Amino acid sequence: MVFRIDLKEGTYGYGQIATKTKYIFFDHQDEADHFTPIEEILEKPIAFYAVVDNYVLKEGLWEILGIYPVKPENQVFPESFGYDPFKKTYTLFKKGIGYVPCTLEETYGHEYLTSYGHGGIEQRLRDHFAGRPCWYIEYDRTQHLGPTFMSMKEFYKQYGYDFHWLDEGD
Repeated sequence: MVFRIDLKEGTYGYGQIATKTKYIFFDHQDEADHFTPIEEILEKPIAFYAVVDNYVLKEGLWEILGIYPVKPENQVFPESFGYDPFKKTYTLFKKGIGYVPCTLEETYGHEYLTSYGHGGIEQRLRDHFAGRPCWYIEYDRTQHLGPTFMSMKEFYKQYGYDFHWLDEGD
């Protein structure tokens, strides 16, 4: 299944379900008044891989464009790491092997094994296309090292990004 994501800044990103729980997100965005043919999007490089909460497509938060075959190479996900706060241990998840103990240094370059809601994925795409770090990634990477991490607004302020929808509902 291929889907289009409204990034709420006059642009759209695209993704595809690669496995039952894992999604791929393409390194391609369109302006609101232009849509690239799906066949061209499927040839674009992958921006990132992620596990996405099931509710996102079930509730219609992203527009489903159709069902297309997934390239076999796009079904192979990179290793990710986990942290057990009780044992204070790190693990790498390796396909076909499972969880393997590792050091903090061995986690660098890998993503934290987590599931994202729609907001986290949308922000990751906005940040990817803007060429700036993503709060969700930095939080996941550092939250296990200490009790606090700066708020989203503080984080994005460093990059001159007005994360304005955080004020909605205040």
